Amino acid sequence: MLLTVALILVVSILPGFALVRILDASSDKFRKMLLIPALGLLLIFGLNGLLFTMKVWSVNSVTLCLIIINGLSIKH
Repeated sequence: MLLTVALILVVSILPGFALVRILDASSDKFRKMLLIPALGLLLIFGLNGLLFTMKVWSVNSVTLCLIIINGLSIKH
């Protein structure tokens, strides 16, 4: 269980960091560090919900979308 939580948090750090730089650019480091995991998880769960409502949800499609989102986060 702890491994799963760690994996989800590691996957959500980069998108959360990119999103926090856009949404809350003027905040201090402490507030950014608290917002990064929350916004990353929000982005991942929102992506899963979007794929589910479009009826294209599968493990492969979620993995591909997470790779794309992480790649775009690194580019940003």
